[in-house]
Amino acid sequence: AIVERAGPSTARAGDKAVFTVTVTSQGTDPGASSRLELLVDGIPVGEAKYPVLQGEGRSQPEFFEHRFPARGRFEVTARLEPLPREVDTTNNAASREIEVEERKIKILYLEDPPRWDYRYLKNYLIRDPTVEIQCFLVSADPRFRQETSLHPPLVPLTAIPSKRQELFAYDVVILGD
Repeated sequence: AIVERAGPSTARAGDKAVFTVTVTSQGTDPGASSRLELLVDGIPVGEAKYPVLQGEGRSQPEFFEHRFPARGRFEVTARLEPLPREVDTTNNAASREIEVEERKIKILYLEDPPRWDYRYLKNYLIRDPTVEIQCFLVSADPRFRQETSLHPPLVPLTAIPSKRQELFAYDVVILGD
């Protein structure tokens, strides 16, 4: 029986989504095995090849990863192959929908002096294609061009956003030193 199919209800296109499928079995022969599949809209995208069922009602988690290439709503189904003498096969499948978005995460990164932490994190986030970031160094010269994402290039900040509406436009605000 599939007792749980855990995973995200939303994801971003291109990101890896991790799903956990927990299987349990009762009254099975020692060493019995079955095939567990993960399907997206009916198409197999992952398989745990013949995991040995432990029986005695023990839970066995299996992990699957999948990247959704485009936005949309998808049905993710975990399906367990029935055993030869299995009486009830109604609990051998579990489905759930996932919403995949293409929206990028908007980040505001505020820092006073440009510490090493800032340099590494800023460089990583600026290159990340799933993120739109605007950085602001408080200690920088007013003529310094504040750094932003490369794709798409954003307008550099000239001051720290001071209005509530401006701050709530960001998904994440990172406050450095």
